Amino acid sequence: MKLLAIITPNPDTPAETFVRQHIRLISPKKTVVVYFEGDGLSVKNIPSLKINRNFKKFSFEKLYNLIFWGYSGVIDKKNELNIINFFCEHKVSSVFAEFGPTGCLISKICKKLNLKLVVNFHGHDATVMGKRYLIRRAYRFLNSNVNTVVCGSMHFKKIVASVGISFEKIKVVPCGIELESFKNDQKKNSNLIIGVGRFVEKKAPHLSIKAFDIVQKKIPEAKLELIGGGKLYDNCKELIKNLYLEEKITLHGVKTHKFVKERLSVASIFVQHSITAKNGDTESQGVSLLEAMASKLPVVTTDHNGFKETVANETTGYLVEENDYKEMAKKIIYLLLNKNKLKTMGENGYRYAKSNYESRKIAKRLNKIIFEEG
Repeated sequence: MKLLAIITPNPDTPAETFVRQHIRLISPKKTVVVYFEGDGLSVKNIPSLKINRNFKKFSFEKLYNLIFWGYSGVIDKKNELNIINFFCEHKVSSVFAEFGPTGCLISKICKKLNLKLVVNFHGHDATVMGKRYLIRRAYRFLNSNVNTVVCGSMHFKKIVASVGISFEKIKVVPCGIELESFKNDQKKNSNLIIGVGRFVEKKAPHLSIKAFDIVQKKIPEAKLELIGGGKLYDNCKELIKNLYLEEKITLHGVKTHKFVKERLSVASIFVQHSITAKNGDTESQGVSLLEAMASKLPVVTTDHNGFKETVANETTGYLVEENDYKEMAKKIIYLLLNKNKLKTMGENGYRYAKSNYESRKIAKRLNKIIFEEG
C-alpha cells in the first residue's frame, strides 16, 4: 500500500485551508502528517508527528547543511531519527511538502530513504524568500533532489522557475474548493459587500475601505464587512474612524472558517484589493476568491499575478489595476445598481469554480502526480 506523508509548518493555521484539504483529500486514509507548530487539532485523528526545527544562530550542523544541502534550517539528529522511524513504521513511499523551505528541510531525509518528494510552492516562499541569495541557493539544491514542484498558476510558475526550480519540473495545480461546504442558496443582503483576508500589505485592506467610502456616498445603504487580522488591523480601524464609517463598516477580526462561510452566504459582492508589497510579496492564486465564487458572489479584485487565471474578467467579476481603488468603487457601484448583472456574475462564478477548481478533481490530479508520474 502506497502511503503519503504530508509535511507542513502548521496544519492548524486558519488561513491555510488548502493544507487541511490536501491532508483530507489527496490520499484519504493513506496519509500521515509531520508538522512543526500548532496544537495539531486538525490532524488529531490522523497518524502525526510533531517535531522541532532548530533556529539557533549557529551550529556546526547548520553549517554542514548549508554547505552540502544548501539550506541552513536544521532538523536535529534526534528529530531526524524520529521522522525516519515514523516514515518506516507507516511505510511511507512519497512525501508532499507544503512550501519551499519545508521541501528544503525534508529533502535530505527523502534522499536517504529514497522517497519521492513533491513540493508545493504557494507565494511568500518564492516572491519574498526567493529574493535572498541563500534561499535561492537552497532552492537550486532542492531542484536536484525534488521530483516535482506544484504551484497555483501559470504566472506563479514563472516566479518559481526564476528562484532556482527547473521549469520542466513545475506543474500548475491550483488550490481546490469544496463547493458542497459553501451555502449559496441563502437570501442575500443586496447591499452587503464582504472581504476576507489577512490585514497585510499585499492584501491592502485600506484600499478596499477607501473604495467603499466612495461607494457609500453614492449608495448610502451599502455596508462592508472585513474578516481577518494582522499588522494593518489597527491602521484600518483608525482609517474607518477618520472617514466616519464606523456605522457602515464592520471589522470582525480573525474568525473560524465556519463563520467566514456564513457571512459569504448572505453577502452580495466580494472585494479584495491585492497589490505587490514593497518587499515584493504577492499572492499566488487567491483562495478567498474561489470561496466567494463557491458562494455565488461576483468578485471585484485587482489584476494581480495569477488572479486573471481565477477570475474571468467581466464574466465572473471585475479586475482593476492595482492601487486604483476609484475604479474598484465604480465596479462595485455598477453591480449594486444592476442586480441582474450581479446575480448573473455570481452564477457564472459558481459554474466556473465547479468546472475548474472542484477540490476532489484537484486532489486526483495531485494524487496522480505524487504516485504515478515521474
